[in-house]
Amino acid sequence: MILHIVQTSSRDILEQCLKTANTDDVLLFIENAVFLEPQTRNIKHTCFFLEADITARGVTVNNPAQVINDSGFVELVCKTTKSVTWYL
Repeated sequence: MILHIVQTSSRDILEQCLKTANTDDVLLFIENAVFLEPQTRNIKHTCFFLEADITARGVTVNNPAQVINDSGFVELVCKTTKSVTWYL
């Protein structure tokens, strides 16, 4: 299982990430990538959003269980075999 850290609000980057990610991979949206939340609602992958970033940007996440804090971020890193960061 790979942790895909999406760091930009670019839809092109999200599409590239989804083409690369396996269905058991996890996506974490941080920084401006939290603005992509509406585009993630029909994604088959497990998606998480960093709490500090959604709060700072005033973004509402449809499923509160998808919101994680910094400790949750560390747990994801520890649970996955490797991570890939997607940015511009």
